[in-house]
Amino acid sequence: MPHGAADQRAEESGAIQAVLHARRVDPARGAMLAEAELEATAPVARAQLRHIRRDYERAVKVPGDLAVALACFASVVGGLVGALALLFLAPPL
Repeated sequence: MPHGAADQRAEESGAIQAVLHARRVDPARGAMLAEAELEATAPVARAQLRHIRRDYERAVKVPGDLAVALACFASVVGGLVGALALLFLAPPL
């Protein structure tokens, strides 16, 4: 990653996370999930739907702004860790 690009990378990660989070917490998704839960009869399908429901309910509890902030923070930290790894793990010249 070029020098000075960490802020832009963090901003882009935040924008992507905002879109993904909005999709994850869409009420239409919850409605479709509820409908699928009513129609599911196979044990494996019910088990899969339980996991999907759990993920959906967890995502709904996270505010969108927090999801974006965490994505930005993770991007910045990832860049710092990579830079430190290059600094300390690179073979001496």
